[in-house]
Amino acid sequence: MFPWLLSCFSLFKAVVAPKATAPPAGRENLLSLIRGQSMTLPDIEYLLRHWPQSIHPELDRLYTDIELYLEGVFPAGKRLQKLKAAKIPLLGASWLPDVSYQALTISTYLLIWVFVWDDEMDSLEFSSIVADPKQAKVFRTATIEYIRACLDGDDIQAAKISSNPIITSFKPVGDAVASSCTNDQIAAFLSELELFVYMTGVEQLFQQEKMLPTVEEYQERRMGSSSVGALLSITEYAYDIDIPINVIKDHDVRILIDEANTIVSVTNDILSIKKEVAQGQVDSLIPLLYLRHGSLQVAVDSAMSTLRSSVVSLESAAERLKARYLHDERLTDDLMKYIESIKRSCTASLNWRLVILVGITDAGY
Repeated sequence: MFPWLLSCFSLFKAVVAPKATAPPAGRENLLSLIRGQSMTLPDIEYLLRHWPQSIHPELDRLYTDIELYLEGVFPAGKRLQKLKAAKIPLLGASWLPDVSYQALTISTYLLIWVFVWDDEMDSLEFSSIVADPKQAKVFRTATIEYIRACLDGDDIQAAKISSNPIITSFKPVGDAVASSCTNDQIAAFLSELELFVYMTGVEQLFQQEKMLPTVEEYQERRMGSSSVGALLSITEYAYDIDIPINVIKDHDVRILIDEANTIVSVTNDILSIKKEVAQGQVDSLIPLLYLRHGSLQVAVDSAMSTLRSSVVSLESAAERLKARYLHDERLTDDLMKYIESIKRSCTASLNWRLVILVGITDAGY
């Protein structure tokens, strides 16, 4: 889909730090060991080459409408500039290229809400609650209460809970889901959002500890704090489909979601390593794998191995689902849309991040 990026991985090298032996687990020590080491980024694009990739034909219209939306919701300043520069409409249009424009717009609003809300939880540049667990807990509680009120259709209660645009920008999403989705779909959406909000709190506690988490601890909380599950749970709304709840609760559907979560999260961790180390952040997969292996390249190769395993697992689960429900033609149709959308979430995230990565490199950051 992005031919000018086909050679990106083979040509791009990230310089991040000297090879270490038996590195200690403290953040500052780990940073000093990683900075300056070279690594070659793997070809994730090639790994996902056989999965669907396309862009919604109304991307230009979406860019215009989203810019107006952002200017109407957020005050002028660095946060608004960052949101405009993030090319979120490209991510939305790549993730959902074949849905109605209304569904695309609402889904892009959800992407924006997740980006802004997550920044409030972990960006020192924009937030005062990053280092204040009590204030952060109040913020998370208000967020969940507001989401619940919106999904219940209770505008009066929602208005009482918060006027903070970082929270209230969820309202158009909540209104759309509440008016269009079944009770089961709304409950699933709420459950994934609650997990996302809760796990960001766990993540914040880990980041305030002196010792770094293990790879396994990081991966466990990342499954919730990445927001991928919450984003994927709007798939049925976006495609105007209603997959029976017994199918949605099928173990293989959970595998689809979890493996897509892993693919999107690990891809982000690989591509973000240079930026995160430059910002002094080591609470992510590659630095933690470096602690285990003592080599940045081996850490990246290990993460790539995880990606390969997740691709195989996701495809196997998809084939089992198709075989299991092949007898129901209508369900098979909706299930195919669901599966293809989950695969596309992975390619969309990758291609969007590559565009952002090349833009950062060209800008000299």
